[in-house]
Amino acid sequence: LDLRLNEPAELVGLWCGEDASSGRDFVEMPRVPLPGAQVTVAWLSLRPQVEDDAATSLRTSLFILVLLSVWLLAFTWDFHQLVLIPMERMISQLDQLMHDPLKAIEVDDEVIGRVRSPEMAVVEMSMRKLARLLQLGFGDAG
Repeated sequence: LDLRLNEPAELVGLWCGEDASSGRDFVEMPRVPLPGAQVTVAWLSLRPQVEDDAATSLRTSLFILVLLSVWLLAFTWDFHQLVLIPMERMISQLDQLMHDPLKAIEVDDEVIGRVRSPEMAVVEMSMRKLARLLQLGFGDAG
């Protein structure tokens, strides 16, 4: 805080009333008219402290924004790789099975090797087994 005194005297007190929020960057101490006493006026500049607080708030907000953006991108990528791609692959296999139950489901062994989620691999293998059972059940007479 910048404390400037216009006279060497004892500082009686500081008044922080409605004028502090009136847009001025200083708070004025009222003049105390006492007989035989010196009058002291002090101006305290709050601008540097307010500017520092605003800059800190801005930096904090930007850091949180960047952090949430990185988290969102990581979550979206994981969701895409672990859930969306395997689900689309299973839906396309079910679509093939629906159009021609006797046709073997086309499976890329390379794609199966890249499956990162063992749960999705188990679901896909179960779906292929069900397709083979349907093909055995229908046979050529189906």
